Amino acid sequence: AADSLPDSPLYAVKLATERVQLALALSPESKARLHLSFAERRLWEVHTQAELGKSISPVALAGMRSETEQALAVIAKAPQPEAWRLLDSFMALTEKQQETLEELSAEVPPPVRETVAEAIEDVQEKRQEAAAIAKAAATSTPTPTETPSLTPTKKVATPTSAATPAPTATPTGTPTPVPTAKPKDTRTPMPTPTPAATPTLSPTATSTPEVVVPTPPIEEPTATPALSPTATSTPEVVVPTPPIEEPTATPALSPTSTPEV
Repeated sequence: AADSLPDSPLYAVKLATERVQLALALSPESKARLHLSFAERRLWEVHTQAELGKSISPVALAGMRSETEQALAVIAKAPQPEAWRLLDSFMALTEKQQETLEELSAEVPPPVRETVAEAIEDVQEKRQEAAAIAKAAATSTPTPTETPSLTPTKKVATPTSAATPAPTATPTGTPTPVPTAKPKDTRTPMPTPTPAATPTLSPTATSTPEVVVPTPPIEEPTATPALSPTATSTPEVVVPTPPIEEPTATPALSPTSTPEV
């Protein structure tokens, strides 16, 4: 319903919702901003109808003018700080209204052109009224600034007597909070990090199981048995002296040379 146009069945619902929002607004500033928002919404409706080739609704134009007027009425009664902010928003909106309506006046048919021209004149009048409100507010604001300038002068006189509080040097005695030395006790808890000594997890040195070195000595005895049994090879005494058969050379009897006689 928020985007509905005046020729939509939901347009009435849209307007009713806006009335409820205004009724729930508590501060003048919130009400003024709602009126400004609704006036801008009416301007959007008029511009959208023109872009779609539809005839501009007099209801939308009248609604824009009404919301703009109500916004200015609330702004005129608003407190000074809020009034300045609202006037800025009001001038920005009415400038946009004037520019948009002037563009449309050259495109709409003659019957509607007169209605648009009236809306433009109304916007210009509201801008002049807003400028007058801003000027009046500007002239009224300097007066309060003069009154505060008087109060400081009185306060300046009083501080001179306040120089007597020089005895406030007593606060220097406040360093008695030397008991803050107790915090030094709090530092003693710092030794609590001694649990860091728990890193005696040096038992991790239990990795000493690497003393598996006992296995090497088992290999050393194996070397001794290998040598002693070789001594049993003495069976080489197989030197049977049978080669004594050499005495068989005796048959070489040299006496055979006797025949020379």
